[in-house]
Amino acid sequence: MNENSIPMVTITIDAKKPRLRIYKSTIHQMGDPKYVQLMINPENRRIALRGVDHHIPGQHEIRVDRQMANTEDCVDWYSTDLIAQLCSVFHEIKRGNSYNLSGILVANERAAFFDIGSMTLIEPNTGE
Repeated sequence: MNENSIPMVTITIDAKKPRLRIYKSTIHQMGDPKYVQLMINPENRRIALRGVDHHIPGQHEIRVDRQMANTEDCVDWYSTDLIAQLCSVFHEIKRGNSYNLSGILVANERAAFFDIGSMTLIEPNTGE
């Protein structure tokens, strides 16, 4: 990767489990924060992750378990309410399906930005 390229990152929205999967490489590229905040922008149709080192009350955030982040490939954020909110804001996210979103990393902001337009279906609901 040359110095002008922008690092690409991926997250998974699994509306079946229900969970948001944040990959270890993304967390490392964000500077190994203690917490990862989720921000949703319906107008711009974007989701952002931001690494922070202190809990901020009232925010959508998950504490990054250092032990898990060092041994697993990802950190899973299980939340029925969060997935329901994503489904209601972004109507193309259907319950029972899983999606990958590609985004860009802005390392100096410890953040990653994901455009809903980049979303690809990875596991369609088969009507189980």
